[in-house]
Amino acid sequence: MEKIIVHSTANTKTKKMVYRGFNESTNKWIFKVRFKGYCTQNVADFMAIVHALHYCKINNIELPIYNDNLVAIKWVKDKKVNSLLIKTKENYELFQSFENALVILKQNEYLNPILFWRKKELGNIRRPFYACSSN
Repeated sequence: MEKIIVHSTANTKTKKMVYRGFNESTNKWIFKVRFKGYCTQNVADFMAIVHALHYCKINNIELPIYNDNLVAIKWVKDKKVNSLLIKTKENYELFQSFENALVILKQNEYLNPILFWRKKELGNIRRPFYACSSN
């Protein structure tokens, strides 16, 4: 089945976050975004899903989007977040993008199903990211 897979890492120790999107049907990266500053895993995955939705809308792609974070998926479906992330000087750029993602989500309708990546059925979500070229 053709799909888009999004995944993120948010390291509270190094205060770095990266999220990526991968189109499994073309075996190509569709985006990779990095930020500095404190971020939670839920916020990082939320931003990755919204980025994928917006990318799909702009490019007329109706593939399902997979992620392994049920909280982030719920936030996207509800178009509402429940995060304690606080805006600071250190994470200002990240926080602005987070707020913009929420605005974009609320102002648009999306046709792409957002599905939970079931590890038992599909394997580790990181597998597709390591199997393709790293850019």
